[in-house]
Amino acid sequence: MATASAFFVHGAIATSWATRIPSVKADLGLGEAALGFALLGSAVGALVAMPLGGAVTARRGSRSVTRAMLVTMAAALLLPVLSPSLLVLFGALVVFGASAGLMDVAMNAQGVAVERRYDRPILSGFHALWSLGGFAGAAAGTAAADAGLGSVAHLALVAGVVTVGGLLATNHLLPAGADRSPEGPRFARPTGLLAALGAVAFCAMLAEGAALDWSAVYVTESLDGTPTLAAIAVGSFSLGMALGRLVGDRLAARFGPALFVRAAASLALFGLIVALAVREPIQSIFGFGIMGVGLSSIVPVAFSRAGHLSQLTGAPGIATVATMGYTAFLLGPSLVGGTAELTNLRIGLGAVAFLLALIQFLAGGIGPDSQAPAPHS
Repeated sequence: MATASAFFVHGAIATSWATRIPSVKADLGLGEAALGFALLGSAVGALVAMPLGGAVTARRGSRSVTRAMLVTMAAALLLPVLSPSLLVLFGALVVFGASAGLMDVAMNAQGVAVERRYDRPILSGFHALWSLGGFAGAAAGTAAADAGLGSVAHLALVAGVVTVGGLLATNHLLPAGADRSPEGPRFARPTGLLAALGAVAFCAMLAEGAALDWSAVYVTESLDGTPTLAAIAVGSFSLGMALGRLVGDRLAARFGPALFVRAAASLALFGLIVALAVREPIQSIFGFGIMGVGLSSIVPVAFSRAGHLSQLTGAPGIATVATMGYTAFLLGPSLVGGTAELTNLRIGLGAVAFLLALIQFLAGGIGPDSQAPAPHS
């Protein structure tokens, strides 16, 4: 439960911010391109921090890094909504993204350490808790919007709750000795299987980021939805991610990683097409939910396989794949926002469909269509 709680808190913090993106956009008078630039900040922070996170986690163990970054990420949640200008917003999101990236690597390394004690994959189950946390964060954002609670008050309340609750819940994470490797590698080069896993993660995470960052804006501005419906769009995607991850481990073990990833990417593509083809907010929200189900377990499968490549600690391999994946968050806002500025947001989000289709070709490189190797017990 301690490891699951870390994933839950990370998801809750991430989507709490996502529900406030439209209000920050409106408060600062940002266009799509300017918002896309600002959102690059979180990706830049994560990309710089993740390789360092792999090295620090390998040296100190995932427990201490996870707990320290939980507190830091919660505190950083307030920075974007307090930003008075575009450049300050960008800097705030760099800090937020760096803390999120460090915690991401550490908690996934902790998840792989727990997975090694079982005879079956379980990492998607932990990611399901991330999505449930995301759904909780979106639900809280919906309630805050309905109550007319301001962005600062809303996120300050979230930060306080997740800090106290998160530290209590993660007190029983595996000790540092479970995955600390002082003599092991600090970094893993992205070659061979790691490169294939990173490419799949890149495509999937770009699609995830597009849905999280732009679904609320799309429902509000392209479909004339209310702020409440905008928050529900984020919640629908997060709920779809959670439901898919509850069964992702079993499906990946039964059908093999390559076939599973291909089928999941196809479902995500179908959901995106539905979300963009309809003209009513509720129907689009349903499409984003389907997209979430499809995307749900692609990244956990990639992280799990990367984490098991080393007999010592999963942190360097996970950090390499996560860094490649988070590069999508660096390019994604520009891809969607820039295309939307030149055309419209529907076309901007539609560009993501190409990468979902590309996963079909990349999946063959992540492993055979047979059960993944069992974690070491």
